[in-house]
Amino acid sequence: MIRVLHVVGSMDRGGIETFIMNMYRVIDRSKLQFDFLVNEKENAYSKEINSLGGNIYFIPPRNKGFVAYRKNIDKFFIENQGKFKVIHQHVSSLSSIYPLEAAKKSGIELRIIHSHSSSMKGNKLHYLLHFYNKHKVKKIANKYYACSDKARHWLFNKTGCFSKSEIINNGIKVDDFAFNQKAREKSRKSLNIDENKIAICHIGSFMKVKNHTFLLDIFKELNKISNKYHLYLVGDGELKESIVLKIKELSLNNKITLLGVRGDINTLMQGFDGLVFPSFFEGLPLTLIEAQTSSLPVFCSNTVSKMVKITNHLEFISLKKSAKEWAEIIDLKLKEYKRSDNKTKIINAGYDIIEIAHRLQEVYLNGLYLEHDDR
Repeated sequence: MIRVLHVVGSMDRGGIETFIMNMYRVIDRSKLQFDFLVNEKENAYSKEINSLGGNIYFIPPRNKGFVAYRKNIDKFFIENQGKFKVIHQHVSSLSSIYPLEAAKKSGIELRIIHSHSSSMKGNKLHYLLHFYNKHKVKKIANKYYACSDKARHWLFNKTGCFSKSEIINNGIKVDDFAFNQKAREKSRKSLNIDENKIAICHIGSFMKVKNHTFLLDIFKELNKISNKYHLYLVGDGELKESIVLKIKELSLNNKITLLGVRGDINTLMQGFDGLVFPSFFEGLPLTLIEAQTSSLPVFCSNTVSKMVKITNHLEFISLKKSAKEWAEIIDLKLKEYKRSDNKTKIINAGYDIIEIAHRLQEVYLNGLYLEHDDR
């Protein structure tokens, strides 16, 4: 039995975490097991991870004390010497790659770094560490993954390992999201969506990169076009209070519903009529793959990798356009839209989690014997 240690900030219902869980559910757990090293004690997937045979280990985050953080990481690997054969660290930047460094010192042979973003948030120190670690990452990791072309360039350009890096698609269980008319009717009934209402949604954490402020401006303009529109916000996060305040300021309380963090995204998508996604930057959003599988119209900022466009149901819109222009495009496109079955297109594009999990499983099982010129 090979145990793989996934290093990630938390195991909540974000895109990275959902991708890992999608994979965890379908790997051969008689040969592989996943464990998780996280920086947050509360994790939405804890019960499921435990039921699948995995463990969650908590290390206080670096912002609680840099020296203490490194000591805790070192202590963890000393106490678990020989337990893990593979470490797979999921990152948005190179500002914190010490877990991989400590794993190398402890003798873990296969060390994977996986890019899930195309930029970063943080202060000047984070940026300095990111660019400083570009010179170190080739010697610390020996397998390099990214979720998109932009995420690959962001993390691995000018590191000496760009040519060795590979793109791993953010896979989903396609059958769970394929469009179904009966499921749509059931979903709309559960959400109390009237037949004549147009249900627009956003799915994502309440954080700056998701650009909720502009999203609310877009929705205000949509309501000027038609009073049939209603916005559903799925998620939670640090900016929730300011978002709620802006909703009140725009007098949209009766037009916007906050659904919180949900575990039934596949069901909710069936009932919605469109997804608006004006992020400042992303890696390759799992939500947009799920939405296209559900044949849900997507209106996405053009800052996101073009790789995310698998079907004609996704429309890129520039963030340079005004909220009014976004609203006009959305309203026009929705008038001429009909949902269809996209299952085959998604599978052919390489986003079926079964195939992706099989590919990574082979790496976890056999990667120990691959030759690496930087060992």
